[in-house]
Amino acid sequence: MPDRARRIHEDQGIQYVSGGVGTDERQAIEALANQFSLRLMFALQDGGQYLADVQVSIREVEGHMTLDARSEGPLFFAQLPPGHYRVEATPSGMPDRIPQSKTVRLTGTGQSRLNFYWK
Repeated sequence: MPDRARRIHEDQGIQYVSGGVGTDERQAIEALANQFSLRLMFALQDGGQYLADVQVSIREVEGHMTLDARSEGPLFFAQLPPGHYRVEATPSGMPDRIPQSKTVRLTGTGQSRLNFYWK
């Protein structure tokens, strides 16, 4: 398993992992998926090419910053407590692609998934 794919990081007490570049790394990170309450995926809308190097900011709906990290690949998993969150994703080095924002409610059971697509 690639080192990058099995490295669990932490920001403000929230554990996360990112990666998924290439088949081996994607399989390695997928093996960790059940440890996380939120799954994010980043890709281009036309052609479905995956995106890496995406800035991820997660805030409680009330505005408190919960996590601020850079995704090293098209997959990003975070272990957040139950609650309502606003997730903002911004591709790095792509000034023509504006940030996208979505809200999600985590219940404490199962995993919620958000997919972000850019043109």
